[in-house]
Amino acid sequence: MSSPGCALLLGATGVLGTAITRYLSTKKGMERMILVGRDQKKLRDLAATVSGEALTVETVHLPSTLEAYSTLGARIPAGTVDLLVIPMGFHQPSPLGTAPKRLETILFANLMGPLVAIHQIAPGMSRGSVVLFGDAMANRPMAGFSAYYAAKAALQSLVSSLSSELAPNIRINALLPGIMNIKPVAPPDASKRWSGKVPLGYLGGNEPLLLSLDLLLENNYLTGSLLTVDGGASTAPV
Repeated sequence: MSSPGCALLLGATGVLGTAITRYLSTKKGMERMILVGRDQKKLRDLAATVSGEALTVETVHLPSTLEAYSTLGARIPAGTVDLLVIPMGFHQPSPLGTAPKRLETILFANLMGPLVAIHQIAPGMSRGSVVLFGDAMANRPMAGFSAYYAAKAALQSLVSSLSSELAPNIRINALLPGIMNIKPVAPPDASKRWSGKVPLGYLGGNEPLLLSLDLLLENNYLTGSLLTVDGGASTAPV
């Protein structure tokens, strides 16, 4: 794939979003990036670290609400975006009795936000690629996280549904991370405990995710694909 002119990232200031922003700015020859997030200061700070002579970086402060995301199409003109990457979402419990507002927050971050963003931006893309982020364990969910895993399972189904609708000029794929060590500082005991659940024996960090992202960007024959990046955890015996 030739380097896209403009990348739009939603959830840019999260741990994974920040890593992807820096990767795209240094490795993919981007000409322009639009970073979207909830924290205005973090957006400005991130933009300052990646912008340069050959790269224009803009920021869009966007609250995590349906109303705010419904304005994306109006705020970003048609024909602007070539690459839409949505590493937003978070893994939070929702045991029985969880307040409806909390359920709504989890579902928005992991499903409705990305869905609305695609409906707002994709019609204005003449070509390019969309990359979503699911979860390798969506088909083997942990108890007490029903809202999160239901949202991720639906998001992964969305990739299949939209691949035909967006073809032939726009591709859509998803990375499915497993148990990863992407935080700057992780408790050693937690890392050791979770590593025992991964057949490869260790927790992957940002590098395997970025290498997998590169594959989805560079292989122009991939669309509707779910790429699992979990060291074999999702296929290990229970």
